[in-house]
Parts: sequence; C-alpha cells; structure tokens
Amino acid sequence: MMASRGFWDSVVEIADGNEADVETRIVLPLLQELGYNRDCIASKVPVTFQEGREKRPGRKPEADFVVYAERPFIRATSLIVVEAKRPNEPLIDGKDQGESYAQNLRAPILLMTNGQRFEIWQMQLTTESEKVFHCSVAEIAGKRAEIESLLSREALKDHCDALRHKRFDLAANDLGAYLSAEIERIGPIARLSIPRRLTRTDTNSTVSALDLLTQNYPRGALVLGMSGYGKTTLAKQLFHEALERRIEETSTILPFDIFLPDFAIGQSSLASFLVERIASHKPGFKVEALLKIARDFGVLLLADGFDRVPFGQRGAVETALRQWMRDYPKTQIVIMSRKQSAPIELNLPGFYLPGYEIGDLQDLAERRSATGLPEAKYAFSSAPHYITDVSQVPLLAELVIQIYATTRQYPTNLNALYETWLNRILAGSSSVERALDRIFLEELAEQTTAGPVSIEGAVAIGRDYVDSRQALERLSDSDAISVRGTTVELQHEGLADFLRAQKFWKQKGGCVQADLSNLLTDPSAQLPILLLSTATSREGRRTVWNAIASWNLQVAIRSLHFASGDESFDPVNPENDARVLLSDIKESFELLFADYATSLRDSIFEEVVGHPVQKLAIEGVMGADDIGYSFIEQDTDASVIVYRSPASTPRRPRMYGHALRRVGYGPEAGRILGCSQFRDILLELVGNRDLRGREVWTEELVYGRIRHLQNEYGFPIDAADLHECLEVLEPHTGQWVSGESFRKGQRFSIERLLRDIRWLLDRGTSSIMPWWHDLERLGPQSANVEQLCQETLDEYYRRCQLAYAEIIEEGLPALKPYLTRYRSMPFAMQIEMGFNSDAGYARTWLHKRGFPVASYQDAGAVVAFPEAPSDWNSWEAIESYMRETDQLRKRLGRPLEGSYTFFESTILLPDFHGGDSAFGGLPDESVVVRGASEWLREDLKALFSEIPSYGLRDL
Repeated sequence: MMASRGFWDSVVEIADGNEADVETRIVLPLLQELGYNRDCIASKVPVTFQEGREKRPGRKPEADFVVYAERPFIRATSLIVVEAKRPNEPLIDGKDQGESYAQNLRAPILLMTNGQRFEIWQMQLTTESEKVFHCSVAEIAGKRAEIESLLSREALKDHCDALRHKRFDLAANDLGAYLSAEIERIGPIARLSIPRRLTRTDTNSTVSALDLLTQNYPRGALVLGMSGYGKTTLAKQLFHEALERRIEETSTILPFDIFLPDFAIGQSSLASFLVERIASHKPGFKVEALLKIARDFGVLLLADGFDRVPFGQRGAVETALRQWMRDYPKTQIVIMSRKQSAPIELNLPGFYLPGYEIGDLQDLAERRSATGLPEAKYAFSSAPHYITDVSQVPLLAELVIQIYATTRQYPTNLNALYETWLNRILAGSSSVERALDRIFLEELAEQTTAGPVSIEGAVAIGRDYVDSRQALERLSDSDAISVRGTTVELQHEGLADFLRAQKFWKQKGGCVQADLSNLLTDPSAQLPILLLSTATSREGRRTVWNAIASWNLQVAIRSLHFASGDESFDPVNPENDARVLLSDIKESFELLFADYATSLRDSIFEEVVGHPVQKLAIEGVMGADDIGYSFIEQDTDASVIVYRSPASTPRRPRMYGHALRRVGYGPEAGRILGCSQFRDILLELVGNRDLRGREVWTEELVYGRIRHLQNEYGFPIDAADLHECLEVLEPHTGQWVSGESFRKGQRFSIERLLRDIRWLLDRGTSSIMPWWHDLERLGPQSANVEQLCQETLDEYYRRCQLAYAEIIEEGLPALKPYLTRYRSMPFAMQIEMGFNSDAGYARTWLHKRGFPVASYQDAGAVVAFPEAPSDWNSWEAIESYMRETDQLRKRLGRPLEGSYTFFESTILLPDFHGGDSAFGGLPDESVVVRGASEWLREDLKALFSEIPSYGLRDL
C-alpha cells in the first residue's frame, strides 16, 4: 500500500481491532514515510534458534516485519524488527520475544506498537537493550523529528557504520559480487529449509547441523543420508549460513558450494574449479589470489553429491580433496553422500541425517505456507498417523505438502509416493537394471522380514534374476540396501514394507489369514497399511482389514483411509451395493465389540438396537445419495436385509443414516461406518454412565443416582443408609429414570441401581458419606482453608484415577493399550491455589500439572498456596516440566510415545454438588463419576480421531 501524504497529521490511536489493523494503519505507512521501499520490508520472517531445544509441536517463532537496508535479506543488512500487538495488549508482554528476534536477526532496532503506545528499543551487544524513545500513538506527529532521527533509512545506516557485523554495498567489497550473487541464488532454497539435526555415527550424540560450521569440527564432516532425505537442501542451507557469516565478518573463511559430479567431469584442478566460481562474478580473479585466501583464512567446501560421482572417478575426487586439505590446513570440507558410497580416506567425523519428526513437519509446512503455498500451513496439524509416518522421508513430506495444499486432502495412494522414492533411489541404473533390481529388492524385502540375511543368502536370493554380485554392488552404491559385516538388509524399513506388500499380492492374488498373522507383528511398521493400500480386490481389502482389526485396534483405525478402495457405485444394481455396505457395517461393528468390548455386549446391543437382543441383524435401504439402516434382533436366517424403498422400511427405535457420494464414500465405506458406529455406541455408554467398575466407581455412581432421585423426583432416600434405599426402591423394579426433563437428567434403570446397591452391601458397604469439604463456601479467611483444600483435592484426584482404572479393567480391558490417560496413570497433581477478590466475592484460581508416580497410593494432589502463581507457562518452564515427566515415565516403565501430560490453569473447582450439567455433565452425579467419565470420553475420542470424516479420493 502507498503511504498517505498526511500520515503524520492523520495518525490516530486504534482503540479496538486486531494486530492486522495495527500493521496496516500504523506500521507500514510509517515505514514508507521514513523512506523504506516496500520491497525491503519482509513480513512473517522465520526466526531460527540454535540452542538445542527439543522440537515440540506449536507456533514457530517469526518476526512480524523485518526492515532491510538492501538486498540480499540477511543478518548483515537487517535494520529493524517490528513487533505489532493488538490494541490494549501491553507491550511489555512482547518485549522479551521481540528482543530475542532482533538479536537473532542482528537488527539494531526493535520497534513495538499496539496501536496506542509506540516504543523504540536499541539493541546492545554486551548490555541490556535500551528504550531510546516512547510515546503514545497520538503524540507521533509532534515527535516526528525524533522518530526520523532514530528510524529513517539514512540515520540507521549511519548508526550501523559503527557495528562490526553490519555490511552494506556488498558489491563494492573485494569479493562482494560473488558473495552477493551466491546468497541471492541460494536464498530461496535456504529460506524454505528447516533446521536439521544430525546424529554422530560414533557416539550417537545429536547436534545441530549448523554446528558443522564451527571450530568444533575444524576439518569438516561427512554427512550420510539416504536418497530423498534432504542432503542437497542441507548443503545449500549451510552454504547460505556460511555466506552470511563471511559477509558480516564473524567468519573469515571463504565458502564454496560445489557439486562434486561437475568437478569430476571437468579436467581442471580443484583450485581452477573454485576460481571459476568466483571469476564469473569478479573477472580477473586468479588462482594465486584463491590460494592466498586458502592459506591465510581458509576455504569451506560444501561438497554435495559424492555418491553421484561415477564409480571410476571417485578415487580421483577423493584424492584431490585429501591433497587440498593437506596443503591448506585451514580448509573445512563438509561432504554429502549416501553411506555406502562415502569417501573413506578423508578422516572426517561422520554424521547421519535422520528423517523428519512431527515438529520438523509442522515447521516445514509453515515455511511452505509463507512462500507461495498458503494452504500448506496446517498440512500436519491434524494429519493422520500414516501421513506423519511416510513424511519422515523429506522427499515424501514435500509431495504430501503439495497434494494437501492443492486439494486440502491427504494422499491415499501411497503407491505413487513410494514409487517416486524408489525411482529416485534406482535412478543411476539403466532401465533393464532398474527392472531386475526391483525384483531382487522385493525378494530381499520378503526374506528380511525377521532380520538381515547373510551375504551368501542374498547372493542366492538374486541368482535367478540377475548377476547377484553386481546387483548387490549397485544396490549398495545407491543406498537401497545396507551391508553390515556379512549381513544384508534394505536400508529403509518403510520402503522394505512397501516391497513386501507388493510381493505379497503378486504371490497370493488373494489373501490367506495364516500368512497375514505372520506379517502383522509390529504396530509401528507401515506394512499393515501398505498391505491395504496395495490390495487390488474388494475381498483382499476386507480380509486384510479384518485381520488388522483383530490384531491392533489403533492400526485398524489408522488404516481405514485405505480400506475402502476406489470403486464406484453400480447404477444398474444398487441393491448389491447396499448389501455390501450393510454387511460390512455389521461385520466390522461386531468384530470390534467382540474383540475389544465383549464385557459390555449386552449394553452395546441394547444401545444400538434400542432394546435388549441376543443376536444382531441389520436392515436398510440405499437412496440416491445416502444409506439408512437399523440394527435389529436376528430372528430369521437372514442377517442382512435390503429394502427397495424408504416407504417399505419398518420404523425402528434406533435408525441411522449417512451421506455417501457427495462426501466421497463408495460401496466399501461400510468398514468406516461400522467403526464409527462402534465409537458412537461406546460414547453413548459413557454419556449414560452405563459402565462397570469396582468399589470406588460403584460407590460414586450409586451416590450420584440416589442424590438425583432425591433432588429431581423427591424420593425419601439417603445414601447414608443403603438398606433403607433398597427397601424404598424395590417396589419400583422395572421402571426407568429417563432423563427427559428441562435440564438433561440422568438415565438409568432402577433395577441396575438396585443391583449396584446389593453389590455394595454384599461387600460390607452399607453407607456412603460425602468425603469432600464444601470448597465453594471457603474463602481466604476461612478456618483451616488450606488443610481442607488439600484433603479434598488430594482425595478427588486419587478417587478419579481409581474409578477410571476400574471401569477400564472391568468393562474394557482390551482397550488398555490404546487409552492415553490410562497408560499414563497413576499420577500426582501439583496444584497452586489462591483467591482473588472480585466485586466483593472471593474467587479461586488454580494452576495444575501432573507428574507420574509409582502407585495409586502415591496418586492424588499436593496443594500449595503461594501469594502469586509460579511461572509455569514460559517456554523454559514447559521444557523443564516435559523433561522431568519424560524422565519419570522412563524410570517407571511407562510409555513415552502418546503419553498424557496434565497441564491446566482454571478458576473452576470440581463440581462436588453436581449442579453443573454443561459440557457432558449430568445433574446430581458424583464429581468422581463425572471426572472419570470425561477422561474416558477424551481417551476414546483421541483413539478414534483418525476415522476418516470425509470421503476418500485416490490422490
């Protein structure tokens, strides 16, 4: 936008709005009025910190605006970092963040405004930054001269003359034209790349890739990675960083980006090859000048593609590099190569380049969204597990982002992704060799399912297809296989699983259950999903998915994206499609409850049908774009009944329906719908508290139901005397409490309540008394307030965990491996609590976080009452908390992956009186029943979260 001529006279405070209003009405007009061309103002600039923080999902740091003196946009040319806040947001809240951005980007000025206040901070190298100007936005016009003297382009360039790390007019420098041209060439690639970490081959220690440019590795390093893992991009990123350091003179070493196959093809010496890189930008530059720089200051060679140098020339290339390092000891060489083809005589420390983690993927998506693919930003925010699995390979991650950004869907055709990767690996061979090597790889993949094979075994495997020895050399050279000592296996297990799946279907043409049971052994492997993705028949997909579902529920849910095929509905015979759909719905629903909820069979049948039944059947009708169905009791031989029209379909207590074509579902969507039905019924049982437990759960359930009968229906009963409750309620056997009232009530049968009361009496419990203190009536001046809060919250969190454990172990034991909260228990809460005075009322505040403990006896809560809450929300505090909980889980043998972390700030106390029926609560129910039920609901929703909620397309 163009700055208004009257900006200084017309600028006014922004009383209400958002951050964008502040940017467009104040920040950008001001900068242009101060003489900055819009082309030199970059927005949403990523900021990369290299302190070794563990990557976790979340918003990545980026500066709102960075103003540069000129191109290239690098640390040496940055002038101002701008942090814009929304109106009424205190600037002090963003000062530390803005200062860290400015220091990271080497900008001498931090400009902050929230549309009401305006501050200029000057960065200092060795001391605290200094606020050199501040005023209200309304006062800006009267302070124009002061602002211009501090922020105008010329004033800031003069200020930067005194700063050692600032360098403008690069072309006027001795090698400025070369440095400037190279940083412009590499800049777009470097800005798209994310920080990578490396694993040292000898110690398994992890370092930042940028550490390779430091004197920790004075000779350089050897970076080893598979095809598609981003070696070339990393080389460009390191080159860009080295150029920046040379320009700002924090380093004197002269960097070069060289592609080793280009050097191998030429007939020149390494010195002549490097001189050509500079001479194209600085005519007349001679070998003698380069050699003087190499002797006095050193050169850095970012050498990519050693594995792509023709085999016969690798020795000569390695010799040239070794001799250069001998003659010019200040040289650093960072070589990128596949492991099997790497040089062995340069005596450089080795590092593996690993695949992406989830934090890397989110960072990558955000960077792509800022550079031309805005729809890519959330590509991995809620991605299915199979997507994050395949996207560990950077090449595949890029393909996933491109597909998501253009279609807003995730690819379900994994074959295309893996074929792209495989073709990249085998690209160096002839077409005939590629075809034969692929057959050989499939055989090797099948034979190495349980582990590596001997080198003799590998030779024997390929004897019928290729010259085994030459093929093994080719495959090792291309990094397709790994040779360790005298054993051989495929380099990447994901690719091996893809080839195993392809080989399985070629051999079977169909599917044998016994063969599947031998393959389904590792839930973390991609093989189960790839077996579905590569299946070519409806029956094959059905058999594979059923086998997966009986083996591992989580994998079965994740694989639903591939369990539906890509067939279309048959317009000629819709009844056949309807029968397939209904049969698959029933089969998958029955399979899941039989394997994972058999203890709740009667409750599940009653809930899904609407009344008690012994055996399920399904009936339904398919319309033009939907299917309607009901579960019924099977009283004939037919378990699937298809009706021709809605008019002929009987009315049932429970009727279900789903859209089909318009949301992309085909005739094999029955497994998705059956799995969704299973999830929904489980959630209904949780919502109705129709669950089994032991002492704690049953006491709490009975107490809440008796309280509800008292409050809602006036029953003259009290949980303090269960014998009396039994006498009063027995005449009402057969009746139901329906929950149909103005406020949603509880729903249960009197018979079930009587059964629970008798169960408690048989175990010696004849009275249930409140164990809690009425915390809502307490205030800061109440007697023994701290003791009462400690006792109540301690018992609350202990009983919630005990009750939750009981309903899982008694009713859903097969789900134990999949429920995040359950797997993380027991834990103890650390709570900080206090009171705020609000209009004469004392309101509580609570900060809570949980830590794993060894037993339920140790579970509960420890409550402290500080004058002010501790800083648990800072990045450092969160990191410390995460590390401590991870260490505790490891010590206690708890799973780290998918573990639950409890962290919350609230003003709400637990609802001990059962008066709040919002957010799934039931009136009058026990606070423990509500808490445990909510935990189970959250765990179930997380478990089933990857059920496709949209149609599937072949992408």
